[in-house]
Amino acid sequence: MASSEEYPVKTCPLQQIIKYRNIHKMKIILPVIKDINEKNDMGYPPLVYACEQEDNDQMLELLIEHPNLDPLVTETRDMQNALHILAFKGKLMWIKKIFEKFPHIPVDSFTEKGNTPLIMAAQMDHVDVIEYLHEKGANVNHSNNELKFTALHYAANNGYTKSTKRLLELGANIEARDARECTPLIKACSWNFLETCKILVHNGADINAENAIHLSSLGIAATREHTTELIKFLLEEGANPNTISKDRYGNVYTPLVNACKAKNVVLMKILIEKGSDVNIPGNYSSALFQCIKEDFYDGVVELIKAGVNLYGKQNHGRTALGLANYYKKYDIASLIQENL
Repeated sequence: MASSEEYPVKTCPLQQIIKYRNIHKMKIILPVIKDINEKNDMGYPPLVYACEQEDNDQMLELLIEHPNLDPLVTETRDMQNALHILAFKGKLMWIKKIFEKFPHIPVDSFTEKGNTPLIMAAQMDHVDVIEYLHEKGANVNHSNNELKFTALHYAANNGYTKSTKRLLELGANIEARDARECTPLIKACSWNFLETCKILVHNGADINAENAIHLSSLGIAATREHTTELIKFLLEEGANPNTISKDRYGNVYTPLVNACKAKNVVLMKILIEKGSDVNIPGNYSSALFQCIKEDFYDGVVELIKAGVNLYGKQNHGRTALGLANYYKKYDIASLIQENL
C-alpha cells in the first residue's frame, strides 16, 4: 500500500490517487473526503483531472457516482469542465453517463475561449459526440470568443469531411463568418482540402464570398501551393476569376496576380482560359508588374500571348519596360521591347 507521504493533504490527495490509479485508496477516501470538487495546486478538480487521464474508467465511475460531485467545476487555466475534456477526447460513453447522472447539466457550457463541448468535439472530428450533443440541445452555430469559429469552421479548417457533412445536416450555418470574415469554405480552401470544399459547395456555399480583405475562396487558393485541382473545381463551379483584394499599401491582387507572384505558369494558363482579365490595374501591382518583380519570364510570355497591355503604367508613371530595366531584368525587358 502506498504511504501517506505520497498523498500530501495540501496538494489534494484525490488527484494523486487518480494519477496512480489506486482504486483501493480511492474507495476508502471518497466517503470521508470533505470536498469532492476541490482543485489541486494546478487548478484541476478531481473529475477534470480524471478525464484528462487515459484508461481511467474505474476512477471516473467512482467520481460520477459521488453524491456531492459538481460536473461543472472547471480547471483554472482554460475553464474547461469534464464535458469539454471528454468531448475533445471523443469519450461518448462517459459523456452519456454524465448526462444520465446529471440530466439538467447545461450542454453549451463555455471555456475561457468560448468553446462549447460540441466545438471541442468538432475540433477532433468526433462525429458521434457531435450527434449526441446535438440531441441534447447543443447549439451547432455557437462561435467562440477570439477566433469566432463555429464547429463548422473547425471541421472545414481541418478537412474533416464526415464532421462537415454531419454538421450541415444538423443545421450548421454554411455562411458563418469568423473574426476575419472567413466562411467555412474559405477556411477549407486555405488548406487545400478539396473534398471538404466539394461538400460545402455542393451544399450551397457561396463560392464568391470574400473575407475582410476581399479574398474569395479562389483568391486564397491561388496564394497556396499545389492547389491546381482545387482551383479547377472552383472555376468549374462558377468562381469569379477576377475578384480583387487589396493589401494595406493599396496593392491590388487578383487570383491571376497571386499566380504570378507564386510563379505558377500552369495556374496562370488555367485562370486566363477561364476568363481572368490580364489587364486589371493596381496602384503598384498588376499581373505584368508582378511577373517582372518576380523575374518570371515564362509568366510574361503567357501574359503577352493573352494580350496584356504593355503600355500600362504604375501610379508613379513607370511602364512595364521601365520597371524591367529598373529591376535589371534585362531578358524580360528585351521580351517586352520586342512586343511593343
